[in-house]
Amino acid sequence: MSSPITGISHCVIWVRDLDAAAASYRRLGFNLSQYYLHPKTVGTANYNMMFEDDYLELLVPIERNERNAARFARLDAEGEGLKDLALATKDADAAYETLKAAGVSPLPVFDHHRPEGDDTARFRLIYLPANKLLPGLGIHVNQRVTPELMWRGHNLSHANGVRGIAGLVGVSDDPAAMASPFAKFYGVEAKHLYCTRISGHKVGVKLPA
Repeated sequence: MSSPITGISHCVIWVRDLDAAAASYRRLGFNLSQYYLHPKTVGTANYNMMFEDDYLELLVPIERNERNAARFARLDAEGEGLKDLALATKDADAAYETLKAAGVSPLPVFDHHRPEGDDTARFRLIYLPANKLLPGLGIHVNQRVTPELMWRGHNLSHANGVRGIAGLVGVSDDPAAMASPFAKFYGVEAKHLYCTRISGHKVGVKLPA
């Protein structure tokens, strides 16, 4: 069964001090993109670490809007770290229907943009309700409308040798329950997402990149 959701687009790491985080990741051997300031209504800024067809994002909330209020609260309670996962699609409308059929109550498709040099990079996003699939991890689906702008001029070579995201592993007492909704919108059987065994028991679910 084919699915319009094809893998991982990028992983989002929330930080308090974007410049300090950028310096830390440069010391770890990553090349970082230019600084991006998102529209005031979004109220965030970021750096990206671009790979061949996915990337890591360092994100900082700036504006005191409703969405960022939750980010600030989580940063206060939990600290920095991986907080969001973006899944990839080439057709946001088809992905929305797939998510809806899987019973995960997606929010309507949302048009997002940010500057990319003198041009504007555009995306179509579908957000899922918080904690619906993985506790503590926000998930959305991302259609890159202008991917040629996102990769234009970026150095994909990193001193640490990283070439991309291999996948994301979640650990659960009930991996079948964790895997079930992902299997529905990836278009595979849940057993194909099990990845880790301890004492013969399946304890992990790996989302493919």
